[in-house]
Amino acid sequence: MTADRVLKAHRQLSRPVRVEWGLAGATALVEPDSIAVVVDVLSFSTTTSVAIELGAVVHPHRWRDDSAARRAQQLGATLAVGRLEARDGPPGAVSLSPVTIRAAAPERLLLPSPNGSTIVAA
Repeated sequence: MTADRVLKAHRQLSRPVRVEWGLAGATALVEPDSIAVVVDVLSFSTTTSVAIELGAVVHPHRWRDDSAARRAQQLGATLAVGRLEARDGPPGAVSLSPVTIRAAAPERLLLPSPNGSTIVAA
């Protein structure tokens, strides 16, 4: 099967609601002026909902991107780091763990994650 035929099959154009997995799937589905909902049940969605419940503005960011610290500074946002970095880092450090978000209660949060944020940022 050609790449073009695979792409068309993944786009599920005959369906009013389409579901896909990962960055490649999201890229195949999203079109200009469309609405996409990203659900990352492992951490991103939960952490985002906890932060929003606390009144924070959440900025998704690509995972392991060297520009994250610079972007957080530009936005005046707290940068979420890896879980081990937050655990071993300074008090108040936040990660993809909702517990750290509740404890720090940041007003603005730059949230990198390997799936949810990377897909949203793309």
